[in-house]
Amino acid sequence: MDKKMPIVISHYTKDTGYEKEVLNLKKSLQTFGLDYDIEGIESLGEENGVQAWRRNSNYCSQLVQKMLQRHPDRDILRVDADAIFRQYPDLFLSEDFDADVAAHVHDFRWHPQELLGGTIFFKNTPTVRWLVDHWVWECMITRPGERNPDLLKEIIDKEKFNINFTELPDTYCKIFDIMKDVKDPVIEHFQASRRFKRQVNREGAKQ
Repeated sequence: MDKKMPIVISHYTKDTGYEKEVLNLKKSLQTFGLDYDIEGIESLGEENGVQAWRRNSNYCSQLVQKMLQRHPDRDILRVDADAIFRQYPDLFLSEDFDADVAAHVHDFRWHPQELLGGTIFFKNTPTVRWLVDHWVWECMITRPGERNPDLLKEIIDKEKFNINFTELPDTYCKIFDIMKDVKDPVIEHFQASRRFKRQVNREGAKQ
């Protein structure tokens, strides 16, 4: 059976600069004829000392959970709202690509073996959905103040869920300035959080 390209998903916080960023993402997806499901959310606000931006960011685990259910016959490719597709992501149609979960893991000086959350693939299987349920619990209930990609990597590294984790090439999650040595990116990220994080937290603290 021919493989299907995963559906691309993302979310953004309404009434913030992310609304403009996501338009660039949509335009690039349309250029390559890629299916997508992108959701705007109201800011979750600050709660129990966890700032709004972190809570909004960690919502991505719930988004993945929701989209796996909404699109039961499609795998999921989750990207940040500030991403731009530069090339058609044909890796996901390769016969050799058989990941359950896939992301790029990068060695930064300040964070060795960091799972980059900007681009993450999820195969739509019962085991992966179970893993994502656990990820949601960690992100939203148990440790909401921690980075969701770190929590996902921790869950995967424990090998409790017996999944095939595959490392994506760095071209599938290039950060525009701190990964300048990565040439010909497929998906490029622009770290909009550096510009909008304070605004989101400031507004979230008022709620």
